[in-house]
Amino acid sequence: MNILKRLLIFTLSFGSVAAEVYHNAIVDRYFSPYIGAEDILSAHRGLEYIQDLIYSPPEKPQRGFWIGTERFCELFFIWNPLDETAATTQHEVFGHGYRIRSLGPERIKVANYRINVPFPYGPGGGATGFYDHEKKITTYQNLAVISAGVESTAILANRLKLQWLQRGNIDARESNLYNDSEHDITNYIWITGKHDLDDRGDISLYVHNLNKTYPHGHLTVGSLKLEALVNLLDPFTYYSIYAWWRYVVSGKTTRIPMIRIGSYHYIPGARLGLTPFGPEFYLENFLVKDNKPIYFYLRGGNFSKQTYLGFGVEHAYLWNLESLPWGLRLDCWVQPHHAYNDLHFSLHKLHEEGHFTTQPHHPFFGLALTVIGHKKLWSRGALYFQIGGKTIGYLEGETLQPSLIARIGFTFW
Repeated sequence: MNILKRLLIFTLSFGSVAAEVYHNAIVDRYFSPYIGAEDILSAHRGLEYIQDLIYSPPEKPQRGFWIGTERFCELFFIWNPLDETAATTQHEVFGHGYRIRSLGPERIKVANYRINVPFPYGPGGGATGFYDHEKKITTYQNLAVISAGVESTAILANRLKLQWLQRGNIDARESNLYNDSEHDITNYIWITGKHDLDDRGDISLYVHNLNKTYPHGHLTVGSLKLEALVNLLDPFTYYSIYAWWRYVVSGKTTRIPMIRIGSYHYIPGARLGLTPFGPEFYLENFLVKDNKPIYFYLRGGNFSKQTYLGFGVEHAYLWNLESLPWGLRLDCWVQPHHAYNDLHFSLHKLHEEGHFTTQPHHPFFGLALTVIGHKKLWSRGALYFQIGGKTIGYLEGETLQPSLIARIGFTFW
C-alpha cells in the first residue's frame, strides 16, 4: 500500500502541462468501450461544430418565449434522439459486442445488432443477438457479456466528464448523452421486474445467473434497485439537467461548480457497477488544475462471502513533449478467483445442474498499466497511442484475460 500511496502522490504532483480539449479517432483490436466512447464523442463534437458553422451562436444570447421554444425543440427533437442513439450504440456494439469479440468465436459470436428508432420518433433502445457454445464458455465469461452494456455506457459517461472538466463547462447538446450513459444502468435496473427472466433482459439474466453460479450469495432485483440509488450521488447528473434547461431559458452554457482545495478543484461522485462476481460500488474523484483533469477511483463490493477491492488513477498530463501531453493510467485490484478457463463452471454445466454447489475462492491481485502519448503530425493534429498491458481479471473496458493494451489513432484540437 505504501507503493500505491507514493505513486498517487507522485501522479498528483504534476500540473504544469498546458491543456487543450482533445478529440480522438482511435481503434483497438476488439473495438473496446474506450475507443467507442472516444469516437462517439468526437463525432458528436463534429456535429456540434457543423451546427455552429451553419448557425453561429450569438455572443449575447437572447431570452424570450419563442427563442426559448426554438432552443427546446432543437434539444428535444434533434440532439436528444442523437444522444440516445449514441448511448445505445455504445451499449450494444461497444459493450456486449466488445465482450463477445474479445472472448473469441470459438466461445461466442454476435448474430446481430438492433438499434431502435429513438424517442420521440420510436421506442428507443436496442439489442444484441449472439450464439454461444455452452460447453466452451464459463459462467464468469457469460456474466461479463451480460453486464457489458451498462459497463460500456459508464465508460462513455466518464470520458464525457473528463472533456467537460477540460473545457470547464457543459454544452447542453451533450446533457442528454451524459444522462443516457451515466444512468443506463440505473434506468435498466429500475425498469426490470422481479419476474422478467422470460424477457431475457440484461439485469434479470445477470441476477439469475449470478445466484446460480455463487451458492453463498443471494441477489434480488429489489436489492439491486436499492443499491442503484447510489447513482443519485453524482453531481454531474444535476449539473447536466440544469445545463439543459439553462440553455433553453437563456442560451448560455453552464460552468461546473467544484470544491477548491489549494490550487486544485475537486468533485466527487459515486456509482454502481456490475462484475462477473457481484455488484460493486465506485467512489469516483476528479481533480482539476489549469483545466487538466486527474481521475482516480476506489471500488469494492462483497457477494457470496467474497470481498473484492480496486483502485485506479489516470493522469493524461504528466509530461509535455512537443507541446503535447503524455500520461499514465494505473489500475489494480484484489478479486475472487476468476475460474476464467475452468469449464467445471461452464454454462452447459450450470444448465444441467441448475446451480453450482461450490465456487472458486483464493483472492488474487492484478493490475494494468498503460502509457498515453501523442506525436505531433500537423498544427492541430497528432498521432495518438495508448500502450501497456494487464494481468488476468476483471477491469471495466478491458479483456478478461492477461493481454496487451494497445490503441492507436489521431487526435484533433
